[in-house]
Amino acid sequence: MLFRYFWLAALVGLPPAGAQLLAPIPAEAPPMLGKSPAWRMQYLFDEDDAELVLNDFAAVSPTHLVAGGYLHVKGKVKPLALVSNDGGQNWRRVEVKEPVLSLYFLDQSRGWLVTTKHLYATLEGGLQWKRVAKIPQGMERVVFRTAQEGWTFGLGKTFYKTVNGGGNWTKVPEGEELKLTDENTAFRWMEFVDQRRGLLVGNSQPRRPHDRDVPDWFAPETALRRRQLPGSLVVLETADAGQTWSSQVRSILGTVTRLRFAGDQGLAVFNYTDQFDWPSEVIRLDLKTRTNAPFFRQKDRNVTDVAATKDGAVYLAAIEATRLRSSPVPGKLHIIRVKNLKDWNEMAVDYRAVGRRAFLSAYGDSVWVATDQGMVLKLSD
Repeated sequence: MLFRYFWLAALVGLPPAGAQLLAPIPAEAPPMLGKSPAWRMQYLFDEDDAELVLNDFAAVSPTHLVAGGYLHVKGKVKPLALVSNDGGQNWRRVEVKEPVLSLYFLDQSRGWLVTTKHLYATLEGGLQWKRVAKIPQGMERVVFRTAQEGWTFGLGKTFYKTVNGGGNWTKVPEGEELKLTDENTAFRWMEFVDQRRGLLVGNSQPRRPHDRDVPDWFAPETALRRRQLPGSLVVLETADAGQTWSSQVRSILGTVTRLRFAGDQGLAVFNYTDQFDWPSEVIRLDLKTRTNAPFFRQKDRNVTDVAATKDGAVYLAAIEATRLRSSPVPGKLHIIRVKNLKDWNEMAVDYRAVGRRAFLSAYGDSVWVATDQGMVLKLSD
C-alpha cells in the first residue's frame, strides 16, 4: 500500500519505507463531540421548483463570504454568486453570466471567478464582477500570487500562466513536456507552501471503453464488479515562485482532489471509485520533520475537503458514503475534528446539511463549510 504515498515521500526527501503513522486512525467513526461547539446553518436554500448547486466557497474574512454556482429553475440554468458581508446573517445574490466553476481571492477585495467560458474579476469582494478574458478551453481553476501573476489549470496536461491579471495566458512549457495523454489528464489543485514553494497536482487515468456509456450508479452491479485501474499521479513543483517547474509522475490508485498547507503541515485528500475498500483517504505531510503517513480513512465517510486553523485543529468535511459512492443522491454531512494529531471527534452538524460535496474554508480561527446543495454552516461555540 505504501506505493500510493511514494510521491509524498519524494517531495520531502524520504524513502517510502520511512512513512510513519502520525495519528492513530480510528477503526470506526470517532465519538460524537458534545453539544458545543457545533456546526450551525447560516444559509439554507429552500425554494419550491428550484435547485441551487454550489461549486465553490471562500471565507475571505471572518465576516465576508462568497459562494458560486448556479440555480436550476424549471429546466433553465441561472448562474449566480452569493455574498455575505455580515458573517452569514444576510446574503446577496449577484448575477453572473455563466455557471461558476471556482473562486479565488487574493484579499478581501480582489478575487477571480472561473466560469464555463470566461474569467471574471472583482475589486469589490464579489459584489460586482467584470469579465477579464476568455479562459483557455478546459481550464477550471485559477491561483494568483499577486494581482498580476497567476496560473490556470484543469482538464488536460497543459496549464497556463498570466502576468497581466488574466488578460492573456501563455502555456507553461513543463506541462506541455509531460509524456501523458492529454485527454486522460487533469490537474486538480495548486497550493503554495510559502512565497517560493508551490505544488500543482493532478492525475492521468486510463479510460475503459464503457467509461463513456452510462454512469456507475445507473448500472451498480456492473460497476461494483470492476476493479479500479491504477493511473498516474502528476506533481509539478516549483521552488522559485513559479518561474520554473519540475515534474514527477508516479503510478497510483485514486485521484488527488485537495492539497492544503498550513506552514510546514500539509494534508492531501485522495478519492477512490466504488470498487475500492474505502471512498477516500487523507494523507498528512510534515515538511519540518520530513514524515508523511495515512491520516484518516473510513468506509462510510467520503472526505471531500480539509482545513486547519491557527490553534492546530484539523477539520475534515465528509459525506456519508454508501456502497455505491457515485450515486447522485446527496448524503449527510459529517465534520470530524482532530486536535493535537491524536484526539478524534465527530462534531454536531445541523441535521439538514446534506450534499455530494462539501467545501471547507478557514480564516484565522473562523471555520465555514458549504455543500453543493446550497447550504452554508459556521463552526459556533
